[in-house]
Amino acid sequence: MTAINQVGNALTGITGTGTFVGANTPTLITPVIGAATATSINFGGSSLSSYVGRTAFTPSFVFATLGDLSVAYSNRSCSYIKIGDLVYISFYISGTPTYTTATGQAYFTGLPFSVNASDFPVAFAALACASYPATAIYSYAFANLTNLLIYGGSAALSTQGVAFTSANFPSGVAFAFLCTITYPV
Repeated sequence: MTAINQVGNALTGITGTGTFVGANTPTLITPVIGAATATSINFGGSSLSSYVGRTAFTPSFVFATLGDLSVAYSNRSCSYIKIGDLVYISFYISGTPTYTTATGQAYFTGLPFSVNASDFPVAFAALACASYPATAIYSYAFANLTNLLIYGGSAALSTQGVAFTSANFPSGVAFAFLCTITYPV
């Protein structure tokens, strides 16, 4: 069958089978598409331009009241990937805090993007820590913040549990945390 354009001329160079689609914005029903080269792709409103490849970032371990806190980091291997409105973070952070006046809740600050959710639980693996106030260690990321507050509680992560404080990280005692998180931005 020969395909004819709107002015009655035969179209040449047509390959393949099926009905010819001549519109510049066609609606295709279950098309069979071979290997294609894309110049842009839109995934339901989230284009590839919102994709950020593996990028390093540098969080810090702090207490609510910094005081004279100093942390000698032995490792801060931290990176993230952002796809659309989700950020995937992995980090290994270890060090030794020294202080006499720092107090309050312990947390990591310096996430690459603010969290777009509240009470967002995050699993942690604490490789070394001075003392544990509960059976599992995890974190909460709060809306519009770039912090991960450290908590302990049940393995179910159903409640915020017990906040880790400077009492759980005595001056001069090393800590190490391994974490993989996904959160909305």
